[in-house]
Amino acid sequence: MIMILGGTSDSYDVALRLDELKIDYFIFVTTKYGYEIIKNLRGIKKLTKLDYDDMVDFIKLNNINILLDFTHPYAIEASKNAIKACDNTDIKYIRYERKSLKLPKYDRYYMVKDYDESINIANKIGQKIFLSTGSKTLDLYVNNLESKKIYARVLPTKEVIEKCYDLGLLADQIIAMKGPFDEELNNSMFKFLDVDTLITKESGQKGGYLEKINAGIKNNLNIIIIKRQTLDYKNIYNEIDDVIDILEG
Repeated sequence: MIMILGGTSDSYDVALRLDELKIDYFIFVTTKYGYEIIKNLRGIKKLTKLDYDDMVDFIKLNNINILLDFTHPYAIEASKNAIKACDNTDIKYIRYERKSLKLPKYDRYYMVKDYDESINIANKIGQKIFLSTGSKTLDLYVNNLESKKIYARVLPTKEVIEKCYDLGLLADQIIAMKGPFDEELNNSMFKFLDVDTLITKESGQKGGYLEKINAGIKNNLNIIIIKRQTLDYKNIYNEIDDVIDILEG
């Protein structure tokens, strides 16, 4: 039996492929929004967060023999727990991650290792800041960016909008839209808001990463990029076809 840890749109894509092949699986997501995306899949859906002990128990109780780690590249603890759980239950661990993309040449990139460093840099160089880092860490920026005008692009869900208001963001600071966004739309947003700094996470092509970067360059923005943390993943793949080949083999 296969266990999929979701967190990216790619987890939905691989589950669809398994549906086509009539291969049974469990798929886990941690948000209501994520569950809405997967609710029509054929596999067994679970809306819950798993720690290490939860993973071990589930693997043992459900005769799991392969775990597919499709969690977000910034969900490092989830991946650490998954690797450890697979090692200690002697099952196969497979990690999927989008390829890193080569960026266009530009002299105003600021590559940082984490959210704290991005805040430190933004406090020094930015005044009107466009956040494209998701809602989970929004409180870090709102509470630590000193006297800055923040515009947060977030998912248009009830929980996220409420979080924005609870943090004190005003209506004109909240851009509630579901991506990915093309370069033209990003360009229009940056121009209209007259921002000078973009903070984003390093992601793959499917998430509209290059389109966002290119629009930032066109608008001569400071571009702060939070680099992916790296783990010593076992069996890491960058193509869903390769993952499917292993499962079929």
